[in-house]
Amino acid sequence: IGVKKPFTIQLITNILQIFAVAAAVLTGNKVRRRHNLLITTGMMFLAFIVIGGIGTEKTLTTASQYVIVVFSFVIIVAFNYGLGPLAYTVAREMAIGPNQNKIMSFSIVFFYFITWAVSFTAPYMYYSAGWGPMLGFFYAGTTLTSLAWVWFCVGETSGRSALELSLFFEQKIPVRQWRTY
Repeated sequence: IGVKKPFTIQLITNILQIFAVAAAVLTGNKVRRRHNLLITTGMMFLAFIVIGGIGTEKTLTTASQYVIVVFSFVIIVAFNYGLGPLAYTVAREMAIGPNQNKIMSFSIVFFYFITWAVSFTAPYMYYSAGWGPMLGFFYAGTTLTSLAWVWFCVGETSGRSALELSLFFEQKIPVRQWRTY
């Protein structure tokens, strides 16, 4: 996007990732998983909308470039505190029954495939397709898919035993009721 001092920005990005993951590890069992995922994924969605909106400007000013950088930091912190580490945790906790290992293996393969797809296609869409920061709109759409997945498919698993979760599935309890059931 043309920001000066890209090394400094990359350094800040790496430091933010480390602190966000550390905070996720330290608070992992203290913060409700579903709540965490809904808030952090919602933050990512809004940040992507802002970045995409700024990208509609014909010429990016220095201020708009730094606003994009700041909202990119929001995305990085939200992902590394929420969806990044908790995707594995929730997949592990909700994978019950005789196919537990297959479910977990598939979720890991799927996660790595999506990560590869994003890192492979993003430069092409940004530069070759000419989307620039408007790429934020595309990722807002994919983040909305993640938000829908959390809302409809992820129940509150923290503090629950494998037996409790198994009974929830067996009794077909909706995931939004798991916390109070």
